[in-house]
Amino acid sequence: SDLIDTLAMTYHSPEHLSMQQERYLTDWITRVNTAIYSPDKSSTEWEQYIDIDTLAMYYIVGEIMDEMEYFSGSCYVYKHQGKDSKLIFGPVWDFGNAFQRWAIYQDTSFEHFLYDDPTVFTSHWIEEIARFPHFQQVVRQHWQDFYGSGFNGLDIDRFADEFVESIKPAVVADGVLWPRYDIDIQKADFKRFIHRKITWLNAQWGDS
Repeated sequence: SDLIDTLAMTYHSPEHLSMQQERYLTDWITRVNTAIYSPDKSSTEWEQYIDIDTLAMYYIVGEIMDEMEYFSGSCYVYKHQGKDSKLIFGPVWDFGNAFQRWAIYQDTSFEHFLYDDPTVFTSHWIEEIARFPHFQQVVRQHWQDFYGSGFNGLDIDRFADEFVESIKPAVVADGVLWPRYDIDIQKADFKRFIHRKITWLNAQWGDS
């Protein structure tokens, strides 16, 4: 529908935009959108507007967490002042729909990209940006650097155990409002799902 296809953006700072600022940002985002949807996927015009490295790293985080809402409602971007400054994606925010395909679609394989098999959320821009070979090249390089570092020594299972233990008082308070959630079940699911997604992503982007 028209509503689903509408790209809605909300400004945060300054608190109130002047008419000139609103017109400038509207025109600027329109140019970004047009460049992204260029039929020429060898074009680098869109990279004049978006910082490709921060987008690639932001995107990788969303893929690891299989966050269905990632390029939809909870998507933060910012731009410094100046005509040559680019749109930067981040910080990451709101992983309330991470790994939710299993609950909504009974899919626990996680062998897909965020923009595959449309969900209840509309992933703006990323499906089209993923069609640019240069973006895929940059994503693969960042993935290989990240994966090759052993995730900087992160033990995912140990981190999950220690984090859940550290928030136990909050879990008790949360259980009063949301009694249907069981933190131990959630933790076990998280461990299973994130390892499955990482394994699949490495098969797509790894050296092999």
